[in-house]
Amino acid sequence: MARRYVVNAPNLIAIAAVVLIAVAPILALHNINIQFVHYTAVLSSLRVALIASLPLLLILWLTFRNLPKAAAVTSLSVLLFFLYGHVFSVLSMFVAVPNLLLSGLWTLLLVLGVWLIARGTPEAAQRLNSAVLVAAGLLVVFNLANILWFEGAKARANQLSLEQAGQHTVEGFDPNAPRPDVYYIILDAHTRADVLAERFGHDSSAFLQRLENMGFYVAQCSQTNYWRTGFSVGSALRMEYFGEEFDDVEALPDWKVSPVLQSFKQLGYQIIAFETRATHNQELGEDVMLSRPPQNTLYENFTPLTTLNDFEANLIKTTWLHSWLQLIGNYRQLLPDEIVLDPDSLVHLEHYRQTYFILEELPRVAFMTSPKFVYVHILVPHEPFVFDASGRYLYRHTDDEFVDGYRNNVEFIDNHIADVIQQIKDNSATPPIIILQGDHGPNGGPPETLLPILNSYHFPGVEDAGLYPSISPVNSFRALFANYFGADYELLPDMSYYGRGTSLKEGELITEDFCN
Repeated sequence: MARRYVVNAPNLIAIAAVVLIAVAPILALHNINIQFVHYTAVLSSLRVALIASLPLLLILWLTFRNLPKAAAVTSLSVLLFFLYGHVFSVLSMFVAVPNLLLSGLWTLLLVLGVWLIARGTPEAAQRLNSAVLVAAGLLVVFNLANILWFEGAKARANQLSLEQAGQHTVEGFDPNAPRPDVYYIILDAHTRADVLAERFGHDSSAFLQRLENMGFYVAQCSQTNYWRTGFSVGSALRMEYFGEEFDDVEALPDWKVSPVLQSFKQLGYQIIAFETRATHNQELGEDVMLSRPPQNTLYENFTPLTTLNDFEANLIKTTWLHSWLQLIGNYRQLLPDEIVLDPDSLVHLEHYRQTYFILEELPRVAFMTSPKFVYVHILVPHEPFVFDASGRYLYRHTDDEFVDGYRNNVEFIDNHIADVIQQIKDNSATPPIIILQGDHGPNGGPPETLLPILNSYHFPGVEDAGLYPSISPVNSFRALFANYFGADYELLPDMSYYGRGTSLKEGELITEDFCN
């Protein structure tokens, strides 16, 4: 009897329903952000959801002595857990909802649901489990299909990019040319000096003068080619604009298959990158990935939410757990100072530490074996704004304090990156090539704010590199390969596309020059 009880159809449906309802909301959130979240960032969330749901199912099974009822209660609990944050967000659009009130109502709803299931018949619980199985199953199948489609589209885009990269081979390069180290440093969302002065009240002339004193050419009228990082840096590494063949493909090719990365590899360069919050979205096929080592401190060991990534923090914000953490946080004075309960704060703190790790470690990279191509993507002054002007940790809510937060982040990174670049130069046996540029301006702004960027070049040993005030990132490596490796690259027209979506086809060509 016991064996038949375990393996009969209603019980299999009950277990399957719990598994599917536990993973479906996570997969759905991933697919909403599929362009920005690598699937590996979701695996730990799936494990935690299953590890929490299945023991709950077992406990309720022992309580009810009926697996279908236990599964129905577990499914209801999991559904309410994942649904809370979405309901709270929708209601907040229309009325100020006290977190404590909604959480109390949610508890009553859960208690009522458990009571109804407990009082109902096993057959009713079986029907509920079947409905959950079908609904959650369809959601899981849809999202898995979307993941497969996305990965397939990315594979096709990668193949197309490799074919296009074959048109830019090292065959046209001078094999006897010297191979200096190349540093490509992106300061995410760093706008141009005139925009900083007019819209943020910040004078960056001392920083630009310091760059020029170190031998940089500063393109005073540069604009990004695209309004988002993936498009902007992607086109820079392609040395081409994205053509119509990519208009309907949300999955852009990985940067590792770009002509720039392929050329450096063929030239014998070692590829070095730094880990950041955006690492999984920027696959370079690097030889060395430098990441911040775990810190064995009381603070990091005592933090219950340590090691969260961006996806996990955002997932928590959509669940009932976020409400509980906020409620517990109301009694902050009763908790040890080392405990951090806000997932956003924890991710921001890790971002703060990662940034300092990059700034401290980058000058030491100069001592590594040459030749090397070093890709450095510093997510500053991009939000979250976690630095004050001197570099201390200070989180600012972007909606309320955008101008101050952005300006402080700019002051911090400008002061530090100039010192870092000087150290790179001092530590390098051969003067290195350095490209320092923003990928776009501050997010959420109009074209005149979003398109202008910081763009500067250290091309040592070249008297006339052919650089000019409005050069844009799509021409950066064309100029580099032409000046140092004898490649026959003509510079492309500098064009800027502006949009608010996440698809290339949503971009509008901007013909206006915003340089003052």
